[in-house]
Amino acid sequence: MKLSDTKKLILVSCILIVGAGIAAVIYQKYQRTEAPVIHGINLREELVRPDSHAQGPENAPLTIVEFLDPECESCMAFYPIMKSFLDENQGKVRFVVRYMAFHVSSAMAVAALESAALQGKYWEYLETLFTMAGEWGHQPQPEIAFFEKYAEGHGLDVVRFRSDMQNPKWKALVERDMKDGQTMGVRGTPTVFLNGEMLDGLDSASLRFASRRHLGHLQK
Repeated sequence: MKLSDTKKLILVSCILIVGAGIAAVIYQKYQRTEAPVIHGINLREELVRPDSHAQGPENAPLTIVEFLDPECESCMAFYPIMKSFLDENQGKVRFVVRYMAFHVSSAMAVAALESAALQGKYWEYLETLFTMAGEWGHQPQPEIAFFEKYAEGHGLDVVRFRSDMQNPKWKALVERDMKDGQTMGVRGTPTVFLNGEMLDGLDSASLRFASRRHLGHLQK
């Protein structure tokens, strides 16, 4: 074989190898699930899952993720602070809820929440759980009767609600959220992330300051 033919063979081989490498990279890029990118901010899947409950515009400049425990007294106290902040910043915030079920009745409360969501009453039921936590929370063992009573109070089909609460996927959901929270460094509740950054302060002033700082970065 002539030298020029050898060079041609080497060149063709290199092109094929490089092409295969580029194709593999492209394939892997489109095969894996990409974390959502909001205004240039990449939110890890451990923060926002496709089935996580959220309110507010999907393209809002601020995405707040709260890891909460429905039975947590601190979450209960923080709820009106977050609700007020969301009311003040309508259109600017996407609010996402994740679960950390640390207490005795927490997992059952999540099952109740998810069952209420199937009948379109997620946010109303969440507020009821916080409002009535002194009644259903901190029991020696979970009591489904409380959750059924609240479902009836919201006009839900209680028979369907009771059946939905037995779905084993709620247990899997709680376990996944707990694992995600641990991956993100969540050690207690409530823990709040704003555009992917874990916040230290959980009061009105801290939320406002952090939101202004992130909005300022986005406007640069």
